[in-house]
Amino acid sequence: MLRSSSTAPSTKQKYERVDNTNDDEEEEPSKKKPIINKAQNMETMSRLLKMAQPERYLMIMSAVTMTFSSAVSLAVPKFSGRIIDISIHQKDEQDDDDPSAFRLLMILLGIMTISGVAGFFRILWQAQAGHRMVARLRRKLYVGILSQDAEYFDSMKQGDIISRLSSDADLVQSAVTDQVLGLLRNMVMSIGAVAMLFHTSISLALISVAILPPIAICARFVGRRMRDRQKRVRELHASATSLAEQALTCIRTVQQFVAESHEAQQYHQAVNEAHAEGINNAKLRALFGSTMQLILNLAVLCVLGYGGVQVQKGELTPGDLAGFVMYSVMMGAAVSGISSQYIDLMKAVAAASRVFEIIDREPAIPSPNLDIVENETLENILPTTGNKDGIIVKQDGIEMMERGDLSKSHGQPKRDMVPMSVDFKDVSFAYPTRKESLILKGLNLSISPGQVVALVGGSGAGKSTITSLLTRLYDPQDGSVTIGGQSLTEMEPQEIRQKVGIVVQEPLLFPTTIEDNIRYGSPHATNEEVREAARLAYVLEFADKFPDGLQTLVGPRGTQLSGGQKQRVAVARCILKNPPIVVFDEATSALDAVSEAEVQKAIDIACQGRTVILVAHRLSTIRNAGSIAVLRDGEVAEMGSFDTLMKTDGAFRQLMEKQLVQ
Repeated sequence: MLRSSSTAPSTKQKYERVDNTNDDEEEEPSKKKPIINKAQNMETMSRLLKMAQPERYLMIMSAVTMTFSSAVSLAVPKFSGRIIDISIHQKDEQDDDDPSAFRLLMILLGIMTISGVAGFFRILWQAQAGHRMVARLRRKLYVGILSQDAEYFDSMKQGDIISRLSSDADLVQSAVTDQVLGLLRNMVMSIGAVAMLFHTSISLALISVAILPPIAICARFVGRRMRDRQKRVRELHASATSLAEQALTCIRTVQQFVAESHEAQQYHQAVNEAHAEGINNAKLRALFGSTMQLILNLAVLCVLGYGGVQVQKGELTPGDLAGFVMYSVMMGAAVSGISSQYIDLMKAVAAASRVFEIIDREPAIPSPNLDIVENETLENILPTTGNKDGIIVKQDGIEMMERGDLSKSHGQPKRDMVPMSVDFKDVSFAYPTRKESLILKGLNLSISPGQVVALVGGSGAGKSTITSLLTRLYDPQDGSVTIGGQSLTEMEPQEIRQKVGIVVQEPLLFPTTIEDNIRYGSPHATNEEVREAARLAYVLEFADKFPDGLQTLVGPRGTQLSGGQKQRVAVARCILKNPPIVVFDEATSALDAVSEAEVQKAIDIACQGRTVILVAHRLSTIRNAGSIAVLRDGEVAEMGSFDTLMKTDGAFRQLMEKQLVQ
């Protein structure tokens, strides 16, 4: 019941945070994200084109075939006009044996057949270039996401991140391939059509070309509006996705608190806001499209009216007028296509800017130095920076490089592990999202190699914060944290985390097998090493009773295992990792007495020969510690053995007495 009641406020706060964010955007325009300007648009497009360079040959071939098919399209009105004139001439002179019209039709058919074949390869090459580029972008973006620090994930919604990784990346694909090549095709068509218009009749051409300036002005205005609105739509959809992701992650809590209707209503409201903005966007585009169509139709009517007069005067042939009308329609369609594709391009630029926000972000904590190494079908786009050696690791058919000294031992823990010291010196810290509220205030704590120290204190005293600083998820505002006498700020984050193993109160297991979850601590461990770690953590006691043994699927977040079983799997993972420092953060506080005893046996094994930090409240766990540090108001109020602290009328004794009373 205590755990359940503590969950409810967090759910409420989740929605309050979302609602407040929307209110701020509406009521305080100064807090809105700055609108993308023209320079940023050009920079974004330049980066996208640069990213597409490995596919430049495919895009060049697509452009060549596109130019050829455009030339064929421009020839159709001319041939059509000739066929009309020849047909009229044949009827007037009653010379039905003249085969010239038929020959023209056959020539036109042959050219159009070749154009169709060229169009097939254009679409194929264009699709290949687009899919390759978006796959590369997604990999680069995902590496950028994994490289971010804890501060970023504290402030970002997971749904927003997923939205950028999926739908935004798809829009970027259309920007570089479909929209760019489409714009090029329509520009060729419009220029060619205008040239043929002036070649046929200058006076009629001036009437047709008069529609271009208003279309260009409207397209520029609408394009800007569509770009900004589209970015807003993407953000609203990301918020809706985030709400769904949060609810599904806590689905058991949702069900147990009968909050399905509440969650559905929240998602319903978020989706409605996104759809309403999308509809407004569609209205603007529909208004633009219908206006362009009206202008084009009026231009065609003017051409037909004035052109008919010229035909009557003998200044134009019927075939020339028919060809002119076709060129006018072709020019209008091309110009309208340019306007439409420009709008779509602005939407894609808005999506690309959201993608590049993550890729460009420099984390406060150094990134893990993961770079993409393309395989033989995708050219290498790795920047060659630094002099660190690297190793290649195959993962799902994609090669990943992990650079730095850590990569030489990743997944292969050293068996000559030696416990290390841990020192916190004058450490002050506040979480980045709450900088005004200090959690640690000049904390000093020294732990000798191989020592077992328990951290106790009330909620919010900073116990879990210490573990976060120890793994360098955050850096302190003041003071220093060292392991083995070396400051964490002088070490790579991966090297630090490889030396520290953590088992938390609610271990998160991946929805794979028990073996895969254990092996996560050392991906390249042998089957014998995995099974030995499982034996030491007493995992085999329950796993061997399952039909599939260690190959048993644990379900999403390990829901197919009990709390004690999940904890033992987490301990086995830590044992296989074999770190010199281990942290048990309330590892048994949520378990019953029987499960606690089973997990405690596994913990005792994991503690052997290591420096150990126990974050705990229970007497059974605290008694096993060689020393106890009592935290109060962000400082170490007392430190000593259990018996010594109990003899002193201080903070520790007060905590124990309260626990015994409860």
